[in-house]
Amino acid sequence: MRPIKLTISAFGPYASKQVIDFEELKGRNIFVISGKTGAGKTTIFDAISYALYGEASGESRETDSLRSHFADDNTETYVELEFELRGERYIVNRVPKQKKKRVRGDGYTEKTADATLILPDGKVITKVTNVNDKIIEILGITKEQFKQIVMLAQGEFKKLLLAKSDEREGIFRKIFNTYDFEKIQIELKNKAATLSKNRAKSKDKMQTNLENIKGDHDIVIGEYVDFPLVIEKLKDLLERDNNIYKTLNEEGKEVDNKLQVKNQEKAIIETNNNLLKEKEIITKALEELLSKEDEYKNKAKTIIDGKNAKEVKYIEDKLIETTKKLTKREEDYNLSLKNVDSLKLEQEEANKLLQIEESKECDREKLSVEINNLNKLEEKIIELDSLNNKVMHLKQSAENSKLQIINNKKETEELKKSKEEKELQLKDIANLETKKVEIESDIKAKNKTLDEVRELFKVIRSFQNTYIEHNNKAKEYKAFEVEYKKVKENYEKMDDLYKKEQAGILASKLQENEPCPVCGSTNHPNKATIKENLKIPTKEELKVAKENLDKLEKDLPKKFENVIADAGYESEENYMYLSKHNQKSYIKPQNYEKSKNKKFKVDISKRENMIYDEENDYYICAYGNKLVPISSKIKTSKSGYKSNVTIYESENCNECPYKSKCTKAKGNKRLHVSKDFVKKRKTSLENISTEKGKLLRMNRSIQVEGAFGVLKQDYGFRRFLSRGKNNIKTEFALLSFAYNIQKLFNKMSQNRNGILLHEKKIA
Repeated sequence: MRPIKLTISAFGPYASKQVIDFEELKGRNIFVISGKTGAGKTTIFDAISYALYGEASGESRETDSLRSHFADDNTETYVELEFELRGERYIVNRVPKQKKKRVRGDGYTEKTADATLILPDGKVITKVTNVNDKIIEILGITKEQFKQIVMLAQGEFKKLLLAKSDEREGIFRKIFNTYDFEKIQIELKNKAATLSKNRAKSKDKMQTNLENIKGDHDIVIGEYVDFPLVIEKLKDLLERDNNIYKTLNEEGKEVDNKLQVKNQEKAIIETNNNLLKEKEIITKALEELLSKEDEYKNKAKTIIDGKNAKEVKYIEDKLIETTKKLTKREEDYNLSLKNVDSLKLEQEEANKLLQIEESKECDREKLSVEINNLNKLEEKIIELDSLNNKVMHLKQSAENSKLQIINNKKETEELKKSKEEKELQLKDIANLETKKVEIESDIKAKNKTLDEVRELFKVIRSFQNTYIEHNNKAKEYKAFEVEYKKVKENYEKMDDLYKKEQAGILASKLQENEPCPVCGSTNHPNKATIKENLKIPTKEELKVAKENLDKLEKDLPKKFENVIADAGYESEENYMYLSKHNQKSYIKPQNYEKSKNKKFKVDISKRENMIYDEENDYYICAYGNKLVPISSKIKTSKSGYKSNVTIYESENCNECPYKSKCTKAKGNKRLHVSKDFVKKRKTSLENISTEKGKLLRMNRSIQVEGAFGVLKQDYGFRRFLSRGKNNIKTEFALLSFAYNIQKLFNKMSQNRNGILLHEKKIA
C-alpha cells in the first residue's frame, strides 16, 4: 500500500483543512516527518490509520475525541486518503461521530459516523461496516496487524516482538502472501510421506525376496551350496533397490527444481503484468488530461473573471450603501445644526430682552431724580405722571416677563416630573401585568399539580390496599406452601418406600408350589424380606396420599409458563429445573454474541464449528479426524448440581497441519461436552429466535433494564445514602415503591391496565 494524498479537516491539532500530497516526493520511498512534541506528527499516522480502519494508530487515542478543539462549529471533521495497491488506486473517506451546530436555533445535534470507499472501477461502497470489511479484503490484514507491522505507534513496537510465534507467522503470511508456498510445503510433505511409504514398501519387498530366496530357491542344501550365486543374487536385489531409491530422490530433486523455476517465472510474469497495467493507466490518464487542457484553461479564465466580477459588484454595493448612510447622516447633522441655531437665536433674544430691562433700571433712577427736581414745576407734573405711568408699565412688563420665564421653567419641570411619573406608572403597570400572567400560570400549574397529587393519592390508597391484600395472600401462600411441601415430601417418601420394598411385599404373598408373578418359578428358596421396624404403606394409602397431593396442586397459584433471562443465568442446572417444572426457557446463550462474529465462525477449535454424527456419537474436525468418546466424568457445581460430562478425543493430531490453530495440548485434541446442556441450549436458542421470543426478550430489556435506567438517570440515584444491610434494603424498597407507584399512575393515565407486553413498533 502506497499513500498518494491525505486530506484532513478539523482533525487532532489541525483546526482547518490540511492536504499532504505524497506524490511531491517524486518516487522517494524513504522520508522523515519531523517536528517538536505536540506538532502533529503522530496525527498524520492517526489519520491514515483512521481512514483505513476507523481507529487511531495508538490505543490511547479514542475515536470520539479525534475532533480538533480549535475548529469552528461549522467546520466538519473528516479524513480522506487516496492510496495505491497493486497498480490500482482507491479513495476512502471517513467522518467520525461529532456534534454539529443546529441550522435553526441554539444547541447541537449529534452526527453519526460514516464512511465511503471508491474502488478503481468507480464503484462506491458506503456504511462503516461494509467499508471495514472491504478494506480488510483489499489489504489482506486486520487493523491490529496493520498497527503491528505497517504503522508501529509509539510504544507498540514491543507488541510485534513479544507476539507468539503462531501470531507472527499468521501476520507475515498475510503480508507477504505466502499461502501458495504453504500449499507447496504441504504438498511436498505429502509427497515426502508418500516417498517414505514407498521406501518402506521397497524394504518390505526386499525382505520378502530374501525370505523367498531362502525358502523357494531351487538350491538343494546338501553337501555343496553355491554361496557365490546366492550372494550375487542378493547384490542384484540390493543394486536394484538402490537404483529405485536413487531414482526417487532424483525425481524429488527435479520436482523441487521445477517448482523453483515455476515460481521464478510466475514472479517475473506478475511483475511484468503490473508494470504494463501501470503504463496503461498512466497513458490513459495523460491522454485524458491533454485532451481536457483547453477546457481547463477556459474554465480557469471563466472562474477568474467571475471572481473579479463578484468582487467589483461587492465593492459597488458597499459603496452605494456607504453613500446612502453618509447622506442620511449629513441630513441628520444639518437638521441638528438648524435646531441648535434656532435655540441659540431664542436664547439670544431672551438675553437681549433681559439686558434691555436691566438697562432700564438706570433710566428709572434718573427719572426719579428728575421727578424730584420737577416736583417744583407744576407744568411738568403731567409729564412726570405720564413718565411714572410709563415706568410702572415697563416695570410691570419686566415682572410679567420674569414671571413668564419662571412659569415656563416650572411648567417644563412639572412636565418632566409628570413624564417620569407616567413612565414609572407604565413600568409598574407592565410589571403588574407580567406578575399577573406569572401568577395565573403559577395558579394553573399548582392546580394541575394539585389534581395530579389527588390522583396520586388515589393511586397510593389503591396501592396500599393492594399491598395489604398482597401481604395477606403472601402469608396464606407461605402457609399453603409449607403444607404442600409436607404433603409432597410425605407422598414421595411413601412412594419411594413402596417401590423399594416391592420385592419384600411380593415375597410375603408367595406360597410354595405357586408360580411367582415376576419370574414364574414355583420354587422360592431365598425370598426377599421387609426390613424390620418399617411401616410399608399399602396401595390404598398411597392412592389417598396421591389424591391429597393432586388436590393441593390444583389449588396452587398459576405458575409462569415462560421464563426469560439474560446470558448470565444460563446453566445446565437452570435448564433442568425449568424442564422439570414444565416451564419454557427463553435464556440467551452465553456465546450468542460471539457466535455471530466472523472470528468465531472460522475458529476450527470450537465444538460448534465441527460436524457431529449424532447416530454414531462422534465429532469430525476441520482436518477430517474423528473425535470419539473415551470416558465420562461427573462435574459438581458450587450449588451441588451434578452434571454428566463426556470426554471426546481425536484419533491422531500428530500429522495435522492445523494443530497449532486447534489446540495447545501436546497430545491429541479433547472436548468436554455435557450432552444435556448442549440439547437444552439448542432448544433455548430456537425459542429466543422466534417472533414470540424476540418480543419477550425486548420486554425483559424494557421492563427490567429500563427500571435501573429510570432510577439512575431520571431519579438521580447514583449511590445509597445509608449504611448497613437493613437500611439499604429499606432505602431500595422505598425507591421500588416510588417507581411502582409512578408506573401504575402512568398506566392508569394511558388506560394501559392489564397490558403486560410492549408490542413491537414497525416503521
